[in-house]
Amino acid sequence: LPATDVAQLGSDTPDELAVQEQAILASIQDLQRQLLEVRTAEEGDEDDAEADDLGPDINRVLVVANRLPLTMIRGDDGEVTFRMSSGGLVTALQGTKLEMEFVWIGWLGAEVPEEEQPALTARLWEEHRCVPVYITEELAAKFYNGFSNDVLWPLFHYVPLPMYKGSGEKKFDMSLWHAYKTANDLFAQVVMDIYESDDYIWVHDYHLMQLPRELRSRRERCRIAWFLHTPWPSSEVYRILPVRKALLEGLLCADLLGFQTYDYARHFLSSCSRVLEVDSTPRGVEYDNHFTAVGVFPIGIDPEFISGLLNKANVQDRIRELQETFAGRKLILGVDRVDYIKGMPHKLLGLELFLTQHPEWREKVTLIQVGVPSRTSVEEYQALANHVNELVGRINGNFGTLEASPIHYINQSISQEELVAIYNVADACLVTSVRDGMNLVSHEYVAAQTNVPGVTQKDGPGVLILSEFAGSAQCLSGALRVNPWNTQELANTIASALSLSPREKELRHQKLTRYVKLHTASYWARSLLSDFVEICQTKPHKTGLPLLQKDDVLEAYRSAKKRLIISDYDGTLTTLQSLPQLATPSHTITSILDVIARDPKNTLLIISGRERRFMDTWLGRLRVGLAAEHGSYYRLPWDVDWQTLCSDVDVTWKKVVRPIMEYFEERTPGTYIEDKDSSLTWHYRDADPHFGSWQAKDMQMHMEDVLTNLPLEILQGNKVLEVRHRNANKSTVLEAVLTRLVSIGNETNGAGVPQPPTAGGAEAGEASAPRTIAEDEELVRNLAKKSQSDGQLHAGADDGKPAFDMPLAFEQVDFVFCVGDDRSDEDMFYYLKSLYTEAQEAHAEHLYSDVDKAPETPRTSESGTSLEPLTASPQPAVGVGSGLGLGLGLGLPSEMNLAAMDMQHPVMSPQPAQPADPRTRPLHAQAKVYTVHLGADNSAADFRVDNLSELRRVLKGFAKISEVEAQTAEDKTRASSVHASQSVPDLKSVNYD
Repeated sequence: LPATDVAQLGSDTPDELAVQEQAILASIQDLQRQLLEVRTAEEGDEDDAEADDLGPDINRVLVVANRLPLTMIRGDDGEVTFRMSSGGLVTALQGTKLEMEFVWIGWLGAEVPEEEQPALTARLWEEHRCVPVYITEELAAKFYNGFSNDVLWPLFHYVPLPMYKGSGEKKFDMSLWHAYKTANDLFAQVVMDIYESDDYIWVHDYHLMQLPRELRSRRERCRIAWFLHTPWPSSEVYRILPVRKALLEGLLCADLLGFQTYDYARHFLSSCSRVLEVDSTPRGVEYDNHFTAVGVFPIGIDPEFISGLLNKANVQDRIRELQETFAGRKLILGVDRVDYIKGMPHKLLGLELFLTQHPEWREKVTLIQVGVPSRTSVEEYQALANHVNELVGRINGNFGTLEASPIHYINQSISQEELVAIYNVADACLVTSVRDGMNLVSHEYVAAQTNVPGVTQKDGPGVLILSEFAGSAQCLSGALRVNPWNTQELANTIASALSLSPREKELRHQKLTRYVKLHTASYWARSLLSDFVEICQTKPHKTGLPLLQKDDVLEAYRSAKKRLIISDYDGTLTTLQSLPQLATPSHTITSILDVIARDPKNTLLIISGRERRFMDTWLGRLRVGLAAEHGSYYRLPWDVDWQTLCSDVDVTWKKVVRPIMEYFEERTPGTYIEDKDSSLTWHYRDADPHFGSWQAKDMQMHMEDVLTNLPLEILQGNKVLEVRHRNANKSTVLEAVLTRLVSIGNETNGAGVPQPPTAGGAEAGEASAPRTIAEDEELVRNLAKKSQSDGQLHAGADDGKPAFDMPLAFEQVDFVFCVGDDRSDEDMFYYLKSLYTEAQEAHAEHLYSDVDKAPETPRTSESGTSLEPLTASPQPAVGVGSGLGLGLGLGLPSEMNLAAMDMQHPVMSPQPAQPADPRTRPLHAQAKVYTVHLGADNSAADFRVDNLSELRRVLKGFAKISEVEAQTAEDKTRASSVHASQSVPDLKSVNYD
């Protein structure tokens, strides 16, 4: 204001001051209104620019909804006509239909005779660009009325599944679920019939929650978005649904899932975490090697459509009529379907209490309640309609007069012009939904609260009273929010709304108008499609782990001469159990492992996180190598005692770690501590998923501060947190086992201990020829093995463990099968890839160094297996990817002091550098290496099997091949024995040397 005007204010009388203040406030409000219009116009221009950017990226959108935006009308003569339907989705896409092509796919709402379907389909396509899905009445009754409206709709609005009705028990009907899947499959077939590679598929609402999965199964790389127009319930309510997992898995095949509010998105993520036991972020969920983005997209209306209706002469005339009819009275408006989620009884009870407590308003206020009939054939809805009629009659009977009634109840649909006229004259709009996805009545009321030319204006815009359980309550912050279940609060809010000052009404209305004009239906569609396009264009396509081909791996197993089979235990050979004592292997698994392990070609190693005592009890009698506590201890079949990777391990650190774990155990129900010999493990599998995960992260942060300077590591596993020695992991124990296998010599003493060979095989008294580095390394391995395994190579009978002989010679492995299911197994996958790479490099280096050498006699084992690497250039083996290796080699045991060994054995003085003989490597250069992950999660493995049953089939295939080979060998031995007994040897040909 000018300074003179401000100075003048001080000399005015109080009445003059009040008038001037109101003029100033009116000027400010006018300026704010103008500013709002400017900002809205600017943002509208930005939205148009965004739409222009969006257009070239989308060629065509397939909009898939339960119903087509058409109403089919069949005349008395059988002629079919169509009338465009009105609705939020139709309105939303009107503003974007010129920017891209839309094709509607949906049900007509009625059964069409089969002979009429081809002609009707062609007509719908030519006239309306719609494609119908034909559903029989029987299927529609179960799919639409049964599962969609009687199961999903109530549950998503927090009405649990009823277990009892007046006529008796009401149990979940699985036939409704099967009909739901059948209908979704029909929709998928129709979509795929017209689908093109550059189409975007936009699926709508709870009727089609299985459609993303059906589409993905038919076309893996199709683009799919799904939007829910209703609330998504909290996980506690959603988990009631018997088919909860299947519905979530169907949705998680989409690329984008859209929800009306953040609460609904949060509830969906929580449902995924609890039902599917997957980790989620506010951005989305990764499941089955597919990432599904989650977004919040509140729907809006078309304000220009409301403005257009208000400019019609008949609407303006109707507004003047209503003002004359209800002159001197405050009008409250309610517009609802007669549905139990709309809270009509709550609204009427709140009004009744308001009139009871405020008698001064009884003849000054009128509620115009529009109740649109809904599902009139359903018993529950009939009872609700009767209850509403009773409340209306009671209130009008108690508070009505001859001249007026407090409630005008219109129990029918009304025209849009009539509704907009009532919107404009109403002083307040009362929305009391007990649960609602968005409720666009509130948006329409705000849009209609504008000045109409030639119509007497109210004392300020109307007031919006909005239930906090409606989705729009999170968007329309200028409304008076109310809890409809609190009748007293509702009555007080009605009184406050009718008593607000014009200034406060104006300020609240400006805030509401700004949101409604900006977040229109067109804006909603453009923002969702824009995010949809960005997600599809920026998200890298994940091919995922290829499925293990059973025939290929069995053929590789059959043709192999020496096999190495490595398996995790928990979650791989057995299902995950909350208690260690329950993880007992089944008789089927132990029988399969026994057959595989007895095959002389096989070396079977099972690595587990369980304690030694459990491994001994479950698998100790099999000819298998065992590793316990993730490799802290291991034992080969011919060992008596367990070996350890970390000798003289100090476990005093448990005194520090255990109190921390006990602290969290006491405060996290469903958890317990497992005290192993070399580690401590905190299990939270039976705890609340969210709370257990939070507590585990909190515990890890506490421990990282305490254990910084100790040689320990904290491992987050599958619902476990383990503290163990840093050197104890599965790749390390695998390296140790292979080192021991390589160190097995061709000469042994009576106890089976490899003996150091004489230098160059010279006779006594002759000068020793210099040994090669390879021979020195062999000697070191033998000595190391002797120091660790003297007297332990044959199991005695005292502990009941069968005795297994140590192999007489090492043979290079040409087949590796390694399988695991969690993060701790990744080390093995990386190590095997690194080992294979080293074998190839050594083989290539050896070939290069031997170019000018004469060929040597091929070296063979006693069984006749060739130990020579192939002379051809090594090619990558089937099953080996190009992942980054850990670089772990088969070095010397860490306990060996190389300097001391060099002093004691001068013959080990350094020799001129020579390429290492690849035959000392555990893997053949052309070995077939299969690293397999159980499940489709991200992994360094090269293949996957989907479940334990698939893995069991592969292992059964291995066992069957081994049985056949054993039987064939036995038959050959028997045949040769018979032949030898029937023939006379030629003594002259016997070579006694």
